[in-house]
Amino acid sequence: NFSELYFRHFSRDETPDRVALVDFAYLHNKINSFGRDKISVRQWNGEACYSISAADVDQTLERFFGVQPDHGEFELDTHLVGFDGERYYFLAADGEAYNTFSVARELLSDGSGTYRVSFDVYDLDIITYFDAGSIPDAYYALTAAEAEENGLLTCRGSGEATLEDYDNNGSATYRLITYDCPEN
Repeated sequence: NFSELYFRHFSRDETPDRVALVDFAYLHNKINSFGRDKISVRQWNGEACYSISAADVDQTLERFFGVQPDHGEFELDTHLVGFDGERYYFLAADGEAYNTFSVARELLSDGSGTYRVSFDVYDLDIITYFDAGSIPDAYYALTAAEAEENGLLTCRGSGEATLEDYDNNGSATYRLITYDCPEN
């Protein structure tokens, strides 16, 4: 989820980059089919924008990071263009591609439910991506050696993450503690 959305850095021990977190929540819900109902098209300053509620941002960030952003004043960027107190607004664009994903190189457990993951970030050939309409599921199951040998993949860089076990309403999953992927 993180490399696919070009996420670069997170640490629970630091003040989070609010715009990066809100952008993650928006894009995660936009490209994953189960979250598409959370994204709507609305007007912001006369422009058609994609929009997500602050409540849906909170739910997504709690699930993946265990944090909640401050929904007060903040600096806008070229992608996130507005917040009306209840909803965030993002410029709508055509031709967006989310053809990036990660392949784990190494997973280490400390035995207490915390894991350190080293990973490589790959771009899938854009024609293959558009022909399929998304990244085909088979790519998410590649080993590090298989990804290195695949002629349709280009390695963008590598990163490391620390995760912890997390019970998401009865569903066993993971939550991010740290994430670093500077090339992403």
